[in-house]
Amino acid sequence: MISTISFLKPSEEVDEDDPKLLAELEAFVSDDGHKRAESDSTAHEEPSGVSSAEVQERISAYKSSIQILKSTQPSNTSHLRRLERTLQLLDSLASQVAKGQIIQFDELPPPPPPIPHSVTLREPQNPATTAILDEPTQPAADKKVDDETAVTDPSASPLTHAVTALKSRCQEYKLAAIKARDSGQIPRAKELLNAAKFIEEMLPKVASGEEQFDPETDMPPPPDQFITSVDEPEAPAADESMTSRNPPRVASSPPIPQVMMSPVVTIENVRLRADYYKALLVEARKDPAESAKARRLARILTLYENGIKAVEHGVTAFNYNELPPPPNCPPLSTLAVKHAEAVPKSTISASSSDADKKQRMVTLLKARQTELKTAALKAKETGNMDLARTHLRAAHSIVPMIQSIEAGIPIDLSQLPKSPSATGSPGIGGSSDHLAGLAYKGPVLTGITCDPPRTFELTLSTTVDKHLRQQVLSDQFREQAREAEKLAARLTQVGFGELAGKMTELAQISYASLKAVRSDAPYYFEWANLPQLNVNHDLADRKLEVCVLRGFVYPIPPDVAGADKLDTQVEVQLPIPSSDNPQKHSTEWVKRTRDPDYSNTVSLFDVDTKSRSFQFLVKNNRGLRASVFYSRGLFKSARLLGTANFPLKDLLQSATISPIADLMEGRKAVGGRLQIRVRQRSSGSGPQVIACRKPWLCLSFPKSVPPSVKHVSPKTMDHEMSGSRPSPDMRVSADSHREHSPRTVAVSVDNRNESVSSGDSRHHQSSYKLYSLAVLKSDKTHTEQHLRDPQLAQVDRDKYEHRLRVINELIEGLQHRLLGPDASTNLKAYVNELNALADETDRKYRDAKCRGAESDMVEYKRRLELILGELDYYQKRSRA
Repeated sequence: MISTISFLKPSEEVDEDDPKLLAELEAFVSDDGHKRAESDSTAHEEPSGVSSAEVQERISAYKSSIQILKSTQPSNTSHLRRLERTLQLLDSLASQVAKGQIIQFDELPPPPPPIPHSVTLREPQNPATTAILDEPTQPAADKKVDDETAVTDPSASPLTHAVTALKSRCQEYKLAAIKARDSGQIPRAKELLNAAKFIEEMLPKVASGEEQFDPETDMPPPPDQFITSVDEPEAPAADESMTSRNPPRVASSPPIPQVMMSPVVTIENVRLRADYYKALLVEARKDPAESAKARRLARILTLYENGIKAVEHGVTAFNYNELPPPPNCPPLSTLAVKHAEAVPKSTISASSSDADKKQRMVTLLKARQTELKTAALKAKETGNMDLARTHLRAAHSIVPMIQSIEAGIPIDLSQLPKSPSATGSPGIGGSSDHLAGLAYKGPVLTGITCDPPRTFELTLSTTVDKHLRQQVLSDQFREQAREAEKLAARLTQVGFGELAGKMTELAQISYASLKAVRSDAPYYFEWANLPQLNVNHDLADRKLEVCVLRGFVYPIPPDVAGADKLDTQVEVQLPIPSSDNPQKHSTEWVKRTRDPDYSNTVSLFDVDTKSRSFQFLVKNNRGLRASVFYSRGLFKSARLLGTANFPLKDLLQSATISPIADLMEGRKAVGGRLQIRVRQRSSGSGPQVIACRKPWLCLSFPKSVPPSVKHVSPKTMDHEMSGSRPSPDMRVSADSHREHSPRTVAVSVDNRNESVSSGDSRHHQSSYKLYSLAVLKSDKTHTEQHLRDPQLAQVDRDKYEHRLRVINELIEGLQHRLLGPDASTNLKAYVNELNALADETDRKYRDAKCRGAESDMVEYKRRLELILGELDYYQKRSRA
């Protein structure tokens, strides 16, 4: 029979300073705050580190989390990838430990965060129990079988009951040893572990019958009743003597306060965890070999700084589970967030400029949120519930952004929902392409002059006879009138009577101008916003038309001799029905150019544009993938030059879009761009009518308009359309589009970059449209700055690109005049033009000053300084 007295005094039989016993305690109840004690017989210190059992325990925990996460539907793929990467790191650490390398505990990844289930599974075991069951004494499965057998099998022998009870008591002692270790009672933990080892040694003897054991009399007492040598009066002196003999090792990581053992999110808990990692970062930076560890700790500290801001401001949308917990600390739970109401506001110190910036951002977001809610209400009143729900979801998505800004956490403004009433300015220049998502509003004629169509300009410049010139103007007016009448009839059929009336008036103006036209009549072109139905009647709902238009400045591959040897082809892919089985269409080969034109190739994709799969594809900003291939020569296969990805999100607002994308190789831009046109039958939730911008021929005789037609000056139209005075930097023709300035249009007169001015409603005198190289270059720089903005919408990008092309043409024309064969004569004429332009700009500056228009004053003053500086330069050059 086992002697109970001998069991209660294990310290008299087992040496507490036995190095094997201490090693087992360290492996079983490892903690990087309490290192292995030194042996009296050992002269050198043995380095401490993570044991193989701990690494395997952590690996099994991550494997279990991955298995649980994979079984949930839908699975969190990003979380799953993070767990798999951490599992790979643990595998490498396990191989290092197996080779005998020392791995510090702070290098071991933290335990995996808890994963919520939708399906209730078997209750997981206590982690501490799992760690104990992994001991080599007996597998956990065997112990469970033994327990179940002892409970469920009534025919089991008394010996089996005794062995089962003794095993259970051994488990209790091991758990008590862990609790003593966690509370800092290392001597008691050692003696409890000694008792557990003594029971394990006696288990085989009891099971074989070698030792007699009666559970009622010989069972060891519970761990809380077990009296160790630490509890005796002489224990402190013994501890002090042992401490004096073996001074404790300095911990390699900071101590862990009790507050950090709680998963509740409080300001104190998060700050203490951040301070823990700060102390580790200071230690890591002292050792040059720990640079990788220092960078990792710095990234963790950045996460904790954002977490502290979120707690201070009560942001509930912050994911606190992503904050890595210190060793032996539970992950923070997002479900247990306590707001830091007790934190005094004086502790949150921020400069006034930062506070103003935050306030401006919050005001912007709240204004956008109100705008979206108003649009949702209007859509609901009109019966468009899908559009109302879309706007309402977008409005709710702004709430976390506002909370993050108030907490000082940066946000990505590219994720801000677009304004439902964003229309873009039609005065930036451009072509007659459809404006994606632009609902029609404002007057038809904008009052903003533009260049004439190339065909009209070429025909008129090659016509010398006056009657033929008059015929060209008459044909243009007649064509415009017929186009306006067709639009009026089409709009009347679909119920847009107001827009049809505007088109009828526009046709009457063209007919009146046709009667008054003569060969020398002063004319000009201005932008007209023609209403177009946002629908393509020639397409079915199950068809999506894709036309590859053109490529721009393709890069020359190293295995191609030059641009005149570059042959290219484009393959377009649509990931429907799936990304593994996409639909593909290819263009024909375009040879010997780096600026190819593919516009004669039109592809039709079979896709239901009203289906959920296509709507999901469009709303998630995914779309077409175009691959550009180039030929390497005879008997050689084509090679990929680059790929371009075209999101189709604008199809929600427009039936026709013309996006442009850069050629990429992975995430690297290789140079060159590609433009395509995508057409569907009708837009998803866009306006029924959009504006199509087109040059419109007008005469400078407002008195020739019949009294029945209400004539509104183009300036008034421009003011009504924009709702406010357009900013000076948004104008192509610099000074010619302002109020109180002559209306002008550029035409070719004797190959000189001059233009006839028709005058406004008050001035009919003839003048020239003047340009300054300095002003044009300044406008070019400003336009290029806009184009470099990564958040610029595609519609605005197309407008700025057109504006840049116009400015480049004007600059080339002026430079050709000043550097051509008649440079000396043209230089004197250009100086006179600069003088006239300076006088005109000065007059406009004084006029703006009288009106109190400060923004116009600043712009005209800037332009006047540029003109005067250029004038001084060319005056000195002409005198030289």
